[in-house]
Amino acid sequence: MPVVDVTTQQELDDALARGDIPRCIGDGHFTVVGSASVEAGGSASVKAWGSASVEAGGSASVRAWGSASVRAWGSASVEAWGSASVEAGGSASVRAGGSASVRAGDSASVEAWDSASVEAWGSASVRAGGSASVRAWGSASVRAGGSASVRAGKYCAIIDDGPSTTIEGGGSYLRIPEPTTPAEWCDLHDAAVDDDGIVVLYKAVSEQFRSPHGTSYAPGTMPEAPDWDGGAAECGGGLHLCAHPVDCLQFYAAAPRFVACPVRIDDIAVHQPANMPSKVKVPRIARPCYEVTIDGDPIPPASNTPEPAEAEAAAP
Repeated sequence: MPVVDVTTQQELDDALARGDIPRCIGDGHFTVVGSASVEAGGSASVKAWGSASVEAGGSASVRAWGSASVRAWGSASVEAWGSASVEAGGSASVRAGGSASVRAGDSASVEAWDSASVEAWGSASVRAGGSASVRAWGSASVRAGGSASVRAGKYCAIIDDGPSTTIEGGGSYLRIPEPTTPAEWCDLHDAAVDDDGIVVLYKAVSEQFRSPHGTSYAPGTMPEAPDWDGGAAECGGGLHLCAHPVDCLQFYAAAPRFVACPVRIDDIAVHQPANMPSKVKVPRIARPCYEVTIDGDPIPPASNTPEPAEAEAAAP
């Protein structure tokens, strides 16, 4: 079958109807469903469902659900959920959740949570949480937290974030102590505190800037928890936030938006031992929220108008 370059969704649909293999290029956004097979290059962005197959290179980005499969190289980025499978090389980056499986080599980087499984070699780096499992060899490095399990070769570097990790093998090994204060938690997660005692944390939200539990974090607002419990319980009873947008995907995997939430460090409640160490909670937001990318870069206000209500993403 011939490979044809496509720059719009219509061109992609037409190519698939003809039986061609589309190569999504440019900076367009594409959606692939069913058992379609496509390639992605340039800075194209592709969403794949069902048993779709995507090969991505350049700086292309792919979000995959269901049993979709993705092969990524160059500096391509992939986000995978469900039972999606990913093979990554070069300097590709992968974020995986659900029961997704990832095989990564060269200098690829992987972030995995839920029950995702990862095989890593070469100089690949893996950050694993939830109940993710990792098999690493070569000079791969692994940072494990939550209940992640790691089996590593002799020359792999392991950082153990706990609290319930299982580590087997590995070369150099570092056990990270659990933070007991807001300052220790911020230091551990590289969350900078300004001179006024404000630290910017993050929340994954729907198209309407609502959390899965319904709280609005619309840009320009300063939400306050109606059920604040003084920090007593790890779950519930407050506004729950993470130090980086990508950490929020553990709690809202298919989140279409992210917001930055400036809070006072003295308001942060840290639990130890923590079942979910990547998040903390606060009673209120100290300064207006604003929308950011998954990398934490601010999005101009003109770009963050909520979509129609019927587009609201379902809570996981």
